[in-house]
This record gives sequence, C-alpha cells and structure tokens, in this order.
Amino acid sequence: MKKCCYLLIGVIFLQLLGCGGKSAMGPDWFLNPPNDKDYIYAAATDTSSNMQYAIDKASSLARDQIANTAGTKVMSMFKRFREEVGEGETPEFMSMTSNVSKQVVSEVISGTRVVKKELSQKGTVYHAYVLMSMPIGEANSALMARIKANQNLWTRYRASQAFRELNDDVEKYEKFKREQGM
Repeated sequence: MKKCCYLLIGVIFLQLLGCGGKSAMGPDWFLNPPNDKDYIYAAATDTSSNMQYAIDKASSLARDQIANTAGTKVMSMFKRFREEVGEGETPEFMSMTSNVSKQVVSEVISGTRVVKKELSQKGTVYHAYVLMSMPIGEANSALMARIKANQNLWTRYRASQAFRELNDDVEKYEKFKREQGM
C-alpha cells in the first residue's frame, strides 16, 4: 500500500513536470529557442484580451528581435503605463500598453514565419507565445539573386542610355553637317 502511494505520487509529479512541456515561465522552446546555422530564431510573448491581438503583438516582437539580430533598421516605440490605485487588500492595478513598430522591410528579413505558437487563457486575458524563424541561407540566396538581377537590369539601362547618348551625338553631328552645307 505504501509503495503504491509513492508510485502514484511519483506518477502525478512526473505528469505535472511534463516531458519538455510548458513550465510556469513558458514553453521550453520559448525559454531555450533553437540554434541553427541556417536559421535565426526569436521567441516572444505578449498578452491581450483579444486572442489575435496577443498573437500579433508576440509575432511583431519576435520579428523585431530577428530584425535586430540581422542588423536591419527597425524603429520601435513601446510605451507601458502602470498605475496602482488604492491601498491595503483592495488596490486596483491599471495597465496600458501601446506598441508601435516601424520596420524597414528589406531582403534581410524576408521569409520570416511563425514556427511554433502556444496560447493560454486566464480569465479574459490571452497569453501568446510565438517562436519565429528566418532562413539565413535561403534569404541570402534570394538576396544575391535579386542583386544580380538588379545589376543586369542596371547594366542594360546604362547600355541603353549610352546608346541614346551616342544616337543624340550622331544626330547633332548630322544637324551640324546640314547647317554647314556638308
């Protein structure tokens, strides 16, 4: 009977701990984002009374982290106002958050995507955890292909401009010859 009780307590304890699941601080992948030579990863979390807005805010924060890692110019403004009104056992806690982020999107952050997402709800508040990735190898290959295409386009443009200039010079010379009676 005593062994059975210890075994039951052990099983319950293991279930509460979980195997690679969510701790009190968030999912394991949130606390320890993966490292990979071909990807940049960023984990972010945020809350809202609207489920989609919680996901959007967490995704935006993760994208900002990737952009900062990749060296992209990002302008962000994050304002948080907190106020506690009252004293004793019945204080009221007021919180207001606004997040404005302007990202200069370039080839550096193309290809970002949400790899993992987890939601929880406590009362009317949704808590979103997001793991986002950006492929470094693919993004660099795409960037190099665009640069090469742009260089080819620029070369063709310059060649056509040079031809136009040459044509204009020939026309000027022909006009000069006509005016001189040649």
